[in-house]
Amino acid sequence: MKKINLDFTDVYTPEQAHVMIAAELDFPFYYGRNLDALYDCLTDLQEDLKVVLLPPPEAAALHGWFQKAVRVFEDAAAENDHLTVEVQEQEKPKIAVLFPGIGYTCDRSLLYFSGKLAAAAGYEILTVPYRDFLQGVKGNRSKMEASFYSAIEQTETILKDVDWAAYGDILFIGKSIGTIVASAYAKQHGLQVRSLLFTPLKDTFQFLDKGAEAAAFHGTADSWAETDEIVSSCEEKGIALHLTEHANHSLETGDVLKDLDTLNRAMHIVKGFV
Repeated sequence: MKKINLDFTDVYTPEQAHVMIAAELDFPFYYGRNLDALYDCLTDLQEDLKVVLLPPPEAAALHGWFQKAVRVFEDAAAENDHLTVEVQEQEKPKIAVLFPGIGYTCDRSLLYFSGKLAAAAGYEILTVPYRDFLQGVKGNRSKMEASFYSAIEQTETILKDVDWAAYGDILFIGKSIGTIVASAYAKQHGLQVRSLLFTPLKDTFQFLDKGAEAAAFHGTADSWAETDEIVSSCEEKGIALHLTEHANHSLETGDVLKDLDTLNRAMHIVKGFV
């Protein structure tokens, strides 16, 4: 059986659609370029043919016409045993959101290159540039909580117009307190997300479900989080943990070449994850 794909993703008007259909299906010169004429030509086909319809984006102006055309193709296939019609599911877009840390902005290496890799993999990229954290947060529980609530409030405002249901794949990439904010936001909104957790904190894991699709990165010299607690939390949640010996809260050791190698290894893991 011959197979022809009719791709409407870059077709913008019914007129363009009829021109493409006529050319691909080799309709006669007198084809009327309307839906009635389409039905007539489809039911006149004398050789076995499978037509695969690739839809335009839902927001495209052609989408309404395409739905009518699908019904014509299906009605013609019901009438003509030589014709088989398949409508391909439209793949939903992907989105990656970057949640920075305190003093670790989205233009720093771990988040910057993760965002670049996600963009190369076809993700739309959003950043959550919350700010105005208190000074002296590390080791101060009350200031950490105040910083978290400030960040989550700002995140709600920044992301308020995002239609999460429009995306087929949601990737949250967080650093430090950003891992808490990202996980808490996903939990509050009931989102199914995949997570990259750079130097997560103990509180990150209270918002993550067991078996969450996530990868965590931790340095054993991280003064913001105890290695034993991070290891046990990842084991409890079933999260893959990538340890870097003697690395600090930025996954750095002070040895430039070693730190570049750590960044390279981390980005290979990120590339495989996205």
